[in-house]
Amino acid sequence: LVYTVTGGGNYCATATSTGLAVGISGSETGVTYQLYKDGTAVGAAIAGTGSALSLGMQTEAGEYTVTAMNSTGSMCSAEMSGSTTIGVNPAVTPGVTVSTGVGNTVCLGVLTTFTATSVNGGSTPGYQWTVNGAPVGLGFSTYSYVPSNGDVVSVSMTSSEACASPAMASASVTMSVSSHQMPHAKVSVLPNDTVCAGTLVTYEVTPEYGGTAPSYSWKKNGVTVGSGTTYSYVAQDGDVITCEMTSNFPCRLEDVVKTDIHMSVETPSAPIVTISANPGTSISSGTRVTLTANATNTTNDVTYQWFVNSTLLQGAVQQTYTSSNFADNDEVTCEVTNHGACLSTMGSKTVQMRVGTVGVATVGAAISDIRLLPNPNTGDFVIRGTLGVQETKELGVSVTDVLGQVVYRGTLQAKNGVVEQRIQLSNGLANGMYMLTLQSGSEAKTIHFVLQQ
Repeated sequence: LVYTVTGGGNYCATATSTGLAVGISGSETGVTYQLYKDGTAVGAAIAGTGSALSLGMQTEAGEYTVTAMNSTGSMCSAEMSGSTTIGVNPAVTPGVTVSTGVGNTVCLGVLTTFTATSVNGGSTPGYQWTVNGAPVGLGFSTYSYVPSNGDVVSVSMTSSEACASPAMASASVTMSVSSHQMPHAKVSVLPNDTVCAGTLVTYEVTPEYGGTAPSYSWKKNGVTVGSGTTYSYVAQDGDVITCEMTSNFPCRLEDVVKTDIHMSVETPSAPIVTISANPGTSISSGTRVTLTANATNTTNDVTYQWFVNSTLLQGAVQQTYTSSNFADNDEVTCEVTNHGACLSTMGSKTVQMRVGTVGVATVGAAISDIRLLPNPNTGDFVIRGTLGVQETKELGVSVTDVLGQVVYRGTLQAKNGVVEQRIQLSNGLANGMYMLTLQSGSEAKTIHFVLQQ
């Protein structure tokens, strides 16, 4: 008898699948049945039982047929009716991702659309959206709402593929919500924005609210000179270095911001020092004198140090130095030191003190009655008066300015105790206070006068 081949079909090839059964609708005792796949015998022949017969579970794809053979020893055989086909479908793993199209950081109060993209979802995948675990949307691949900072937005996708394993895939995104911010390009300057001439200066920018991919442009005095996060060059005094940053921060208030660095470049130079004395450098013993150092060609940071006869005066570090203990011919020096971007440089000035044995106000009778006329004058004046004794003698004459510098030196004759001599100073002298000193042996008289040319 001829029976019909049964079974077959399609199945999913998973780690636990056992294939599909193939058999015949009936069988006879004394007959054996051989299964073939694509014309090749599969396994051993199975004896008939008189009823439907299973020929085993088959896992390989192909066309299956059955041949009946007489088991009595005769060579009689017959093909069973029909055939069956087994198809093997590979298992697929579903996947899903979720995105906003603008990243995980969005601006405060902005409606945001979340899109699920499936892999192996089949023709009709299903979606379930949740926010912080609470269901919010069903059935669609997109979901829109206004997120709050820290919200976890999740989507679960159920695949419609026949061999999906597992059937469901999930994805989530944690939202960062930012208020609108003003970007800023913070520039650090090494070694400093005030440097010594010839110094290589490096600028480095640190972005604030620059976004994920800020871009930079460096300009020197308005001309583009570089890009990237750093720029180096040998600075020139007065240069303005500008860093322009273009931000892609989602919630920026400006697209492009800039930061200016104004450069100050110092040139190594020594101070030029002068010293003024009040009341002067020609004094009587015990007179209180204030010396003031005036320096040009200085930096913003200078220091002072005073010396007397090359001996450092502890604590005398101000611009002025006052003492009542000067001795005749004392040399007073002030050292002025520049401090700044360049190495420290020093300049100095020295004045010599001339101290009489008695005070100007109580000078002895020998030269006490001497006057300078006129006062003020134009540098042309007369020294007139009488000595305390009627004798002929020579007096030393000197004129010094307020800085202690001698601008005139000479002598005059007192005949029979009478002084009458005209003196003419250089017409190149500056207007101001001057001191005329008359010296006779150990006695001295100082007269202050004003020069007005």
